Amino acid sequence: LRAVRAAPFAAALGPVLAEAEDASSPLRTEAATTLGFIHPGDGAVPAMRRMAEGPDPWLAAIALKSLARLGYPAPASELLRRYASAAEPRVRNELLIALAVMREHVALHGILAEAMASGAARSWIDAVALYAAQAHGARDIMRSILSAEDDRAGDGLDEAIALLGERDAQAGEHARAAAAAGDWRMLGDGLPATDRRQAAVAVALRALGLPA
Repeated sequence: LRAVRAAPFAAALGPVLAEAEDASSPLRTEAATTLGFIHPGDGAVPAMRRMAEGPDPWLAAIALKSLARLGYPAPASELLRRYASAAEPRVRNELLIALAVMREHVALHGILAEAMASGAARSWIDAVALYAAQAHGARDIMRSILSAEDDRAGDGLDEAIALLGERDAQAGEHARAAAAAGDWRMLGDGLPATDRRQAAVAVALRALGLPA
């Protein structure tokens, strides 16, 4: 299945779909993920829609993710409803991927704000931030900023402010002043950042929302 995802081909659709529909298969969720990479995948859409309405929240979320990848996304409001009611992080993660594929950066921004405000774990905030950046087509930029912040405190924020300055010189200057004062909330620009790392995420997303 991983080989199919790496180099998808149309003839794989039937066997992979059969695996995904087999309730006894230990590879069912992996097969459901793989369906999202096989084009054209129209033949799998009815089955994936049934999975999306099935009793297993994880499989349903994976089906929604694959449907989004194939160009048959559910409404963002439905994904957000399921995200809010999901009990397992793995279910939420699949829904985040679907929103990122759909480029629903506004919805992801809201999820990120909630994660920051609720004091979620750093690893979870980083994950949501990466999906939010992916929705802007810039996951690698956010990854670079987070990695720089890991290497030395402040480097990631400096990188984010430099990016903002490239797109809006005045905003970049204001951000530098706020960073010098340690005013993380001002840097948050709508995100309730409480530390330097969260501020770096917020500044990066602000920059990514501006024309390059």
